[in-house]
Amino acid sequence: MSEFTINLKIWHQRIFLLTSGTIILSHLAGLQLSQSTQLLLLLTAVAVAGLPHGALDPLVARRAKLWQRGSGLLAFSLLYLLIASAAFSLWMLFPDTTLASLLVMSVWHFSGDWRSALPRSQCLAMAAAVICAPALWHRTEVNEIFSYLTSTNAHLFTSFMAYLAPLSLLAAIAALVIKKNSGADLLIEFAILMLAAAVLPPLIFFLVYFCLLHSPRHLLDVTQGFTRAEVTSYGIVFTALSLGLAVATFFLLPDTGISERLTQVLFIGLLVLTVPHMLIIEHASKRHTLHSPRRAT
Repeated sequence: MSEFTINLKIWHQRIFLLTSGTIILSHLAGLQLSQSTQLLLLLTAVAVAGLPHGALDPLVARRAKLWQRGSGLLAFSLLYLLIASAAFSLWMLFPDTTLASLLVMSVWHFSGDWRSALPRSQCLAMAAAVICAPALWHRTEVNEIFSYLTSTNAHLFTSFMAYLAPLSLLAAIAALVIKKNSGADLLIEFAILMLAAAVLPPLIFFLVYFCLLHSPRHLLDVTQGFTRAEVTSYGIVFTALSLGLAVATFFLLPDTGISERLTQVLFIGLLVLTVPHMLIIEHASKRHTLHSPRRAT
């Protein structure tokens, strides 16, 4: 990893801490947003800062030699869409089982945010704490979100996550304290995330984590070795395609109300896209190409 990239990561962490801290202080100072405003802000942030990190999957796949030519890109894109569509279809048919499976996969995927600093088992504890902590402090709001995503067992998901939250939190804290060379910055970062989970509404907390930490960190990892033109063109095209699919999905869902359908499109959309996204990232990591600059030809 180049010194320039390392400096970018340091600056990103500082910006994340400053921005998330400002959001927390603003909320504590009395800034209250309606549920619809929170959802609108989150949708906008995901479109601008969240989706682009997955839009670069074709570039990551090319570096991992999953495709090389234009026909290969087309085949890769169709397979990517097929996998995501299969996950979405399973959610439509078996919402509870599929949602549980997708959440487990998300814990695995989000654990990659700290893979360079900690062993995988400790990263999993941190990711589980991030996903489950809102249910511990905001059970009613989290239960409402799950009621849009499952058939009848929203309270079971919320209760399980509320139970798992303190266990994963203790495991993560123990890991950070025991791992002496993990650094104070990582401990502060995790503390800010847990404070945000306790203080902020769940939708805004998800914005803080997914759009301000996870997505930019992933982008800094995978863009190494690619030109600005490649990153920009692939990012714009595939983000636009993702937004188009999201709009189409919105109109395909049952008419249960705008807020409910938008919540379904947002969370289920991100979860089903995590399936092909995670497969590519794991494959690239195993081939040691995820963070490796592309060799000149």
